[in-house]
Amino acid sequence: AATWMKAWATAWLLAFAIVLLVGPLSRKLVQRLLKAE
Repeated sequence: AATWMKAWATAWLLAFAIVLLVGPLSRKLVQRLLKAE
């Protein structure tokens, strides 16, 4: 059970980090696309 919990926690941490990193980048991309039009 411990290994499953560790894998689950790691997956959530990775997803959280990806959201934090991709969020601002995607926002900049959207702004750039809106300005281009």
